[in-house]
Amino acid sequence: MAIAVPGGTIDLRSTEFDGGGGETQAAPGPMRPLTVALNRLIVSDKIQLRDLRADLDLAGGLSGRFFGRLFGGNVIEGTVAQTSEGAAIRLTSNRAGD
Repeated sequence: MAIAVPGGTIDLRSTEFDGGGGETQAAPGPMRPLTVALNRLIVSDKIQLRDLRADLDLAGGLSGRFFGRLFGGNVIEGTVAQTSEGAAIRLTSNRAGD
């Protein structure tokens, strides 16, 4: 079963995340695709992404690739991967430090 989120805004400012890791880990299995195309993702008061696009997989925990624009216009790309401590996120940009 595939899930698609074709637009809208997600606000994470008041979200509490589980620290991950621990004894209960999602078991790997068949791919469970999650395709996201958001107008805006609000991470904090100072960090917001627009035009976020992501191709993710929910099997075995959240993993995949995404990209979007910071409100200053810089494009960022990222990957999400599962670790023993939970999800790890790697961000890259060709304008890092600007």
